[in-house]
Amino acid sequence: MEKRELTLLQAATRFLAALSPEQREECQQELNKFVRWYGTERPLRELAAHEVANYAERMEGSSANAMRRLEPVRAFLAYAKK
Repeated sequence: MEKRELTLLQAATRFLAALSPEQREECQQELNKFVRWYGTERPLRELAAHEVANYAERMEGSSANAMRRLEPVRAFLAYAKK
């Protein structure tokens, strides 16, 4: 039996489930944007630093408060690394 790889969507779902309801509410929208942008079915192990940097650069150009909006993505990436 072959073990399926964890997808980005599955990892994000696990991350959000581990948060308190208040934290989940704060993080969910921005994290969902990142997951959709990167690809929900892509294996988590394929997450590349340069692609994350591209996403961050795209966010910086679209919003004055991009750094604050990227916090949920940063928290998720730290969780996924573990």
